[in-house]
Amino acid sequence: MSPVRAIPTSRAYWELRAEQVLNRVFSPEAPIDVEVCETAPTATPAGPRRQAPPKLWWRQLQQQPTALLAGLSLLVTLTAGTTLLGLSLWQQSQQAIRQERNLLLVERLRSMGHLH
Repeated sequence: MSPVRAIPTSRAYWELRAEQVLNRVFSPEAPIDVEVCETAPTATPAGPRRQAPPKLWWRQLQQQPTALLAGLSLLVTLTAGTTLLGLSLWQQSQQAIRQERNLLLVERLRSMGHLH
């Protein structure tokens, strides 16, 4: 009978697993492959550092806040412009309706002989 494996509870383990899944979705050409050892943590001697895993899309976005701000400002500008255009068209239609109503009222008054 094989020993039952415990479910890892380490936050670092689950963060790594989440990064692996997201990396497979957004960057399948550069997967993160890490072998998980089931040994107790030990101090590692100072030596050459391993190469960092490829940066994920949200880290790249955090490094380019200018692009994010430009996109958001464009979205806000377009929304405000569309709203102002809609309000302007609505006000014009309301004014046209008022003018037509006033014209009909004047014509009725003339037909009744109140205005000359």
